[in-house]
Amino acid sequence: MMEAFTPQQWHSRLIVELGERQSRYDLLDRYIRSDAPMPPGPSNRKRQARQGNFSGYDRDADPFETLRRISRVNWADMIVEALIERMRVLGFSTGSGGDVATDAAAWGFWQANDLDTMLPQLLRTKGALSEAYMIVGPVDETINAPRITCEDPRQTITEHDPVDRRRVLAALKAFGDDVEGVDRSYLYLPNPGGPALLYKATRKREQGVKHLLYTADKWEWEDPEELATVDVPVVWFPNRADLYGRTMGEYEHVIDDLNRIALLVLNRMQITLLQAFRQRAAIGKFPEKTPDGKEIDYDEMFSGDPAAFWLLESGTQLWESAGIDLTPILESVKADVRELAGRTRTPLYYLYPNEGGSAEGAATQREGLIFRAGSRITETDGPLEHVMALAFEAAGQEAPTDMETVWLRPDLATLSERYDAASKALAAGLPHRTVWREILQYSPQQIDRIEAERAAMPAPV
Repeated sequence: MMEAFTPQQWHSRLIVELGERQSRYDLLDRYIRSDAPMPPGPSNRKRQARQGNFSGYDRDADPFETLRRISRVNWADMIVEALIERMRVLGFSTGSGGDVATDAAAWGFWQANDLDTMLPQLLRTKGALSEAYMIVGPVDETINAPRITCEDPRQTITEHDPVDRRRVLAALKAFGDDVEGVDRSYLYLPNPGGPALLYKATRKREQGVKHLLYTADKWEWEDPEELATVDVPVVWFPNRADLYGRTMGEYEHVIDDLNRIALLVLNRMQITLLQAFRQRAAIGKFPEKTPDGKEIDYDEMFSGDPAAFWLLESGTQLWESAGIDLTPILESVKADVRELAGRTRTPLYYLYPNEGGSAEGAATQREGLIFRAGSRITETDGPLEHVMALAFEAAGQEAPTDMETVWLRPDLATLSERYDAASKALAAGLPHRTVWREILQYSPQQIDRIEAERAAMPAPV
């Protein structure tokens, strides 16, 4: 039924769905960009503009609004960054059915598209917004390789076969071209019996409209173009997907925790600010006016200047408000952050650098992050290998069927630990290349250089 959709029907279906997802993406993006919703304040508070400079902030800003803004701590960024720094691709291996030339060709596609730089951006988007995409284009003469781009889910969407979710039925990339003043849509559809098709459409921006409108009307279509691959060359990279096809960002399940911590931080800052200026009082009889009828300014009389001298009537008592112990609030914040670290499997010393505890405790915390990184590597493996297979097809080469991605081990073992394990593996009879790749974590290209250098070394006397 879906395969019988016209291109315009597919476009209407996908662009409307893409528009419905924007509010969720925008909310998740706010947390990782230090612009999360501010913690609530009292509803009956009167706004008071502070005159003069307020520590570098807007001079006319409401001081309480400033407190609300600066009480937000960007824990979301640390939750994502702690993960992606343990996800690094070293190369590709085509197993027993491939050869060194095939591995080198795959790495050549990777390097030509600068994916060493782009992959962390894709992983960061995937971890924050719960998904990301890659698109494989035809051979680009400027890089002499198929063009591979990383795409944001706010501009890209795919529709998958409900039976075989690896099969993409349709894909769309829609974005605004501010230079030309138009919106652009790229619709990718399979073509039974031939290569996939690309349908391009443009729409002029209406006066005063600054953002893409997720509607299906007023698009002007061009003739379809044949692509270099049979399958739709748009690959979905889900994050924490379930069997229903729903995805989840790395911190999406702890948004309430993040909001609660921000509220506690705001309360602490309010109390600290109020306690910084203690309330003082004088208990006694004080006239409102002087004998000659002038109103007495007690604020000026009881100046806080260090050189001020106060003359009080006999029997007058002075009172000053006492400070409040902030330790319970501080401990509450730490308790919530510990819970946040546990729920996201992020070592506590990432969130609280001085809370690492013992070496054994730090190692236990790191295990959770290692397992999380290993899980994300596993879910990224398949889509990434599919991208490389599409790149081979786009380059007019036979795509290897047993290619696998070689990742840096997420445990980040030290050199001494790796070489100790390597010597034991070699003694057990494992081949040199396997030990160099799996234990010493050399890329296939580094292994080739090592073997070439070993062959060029003079024989021992």
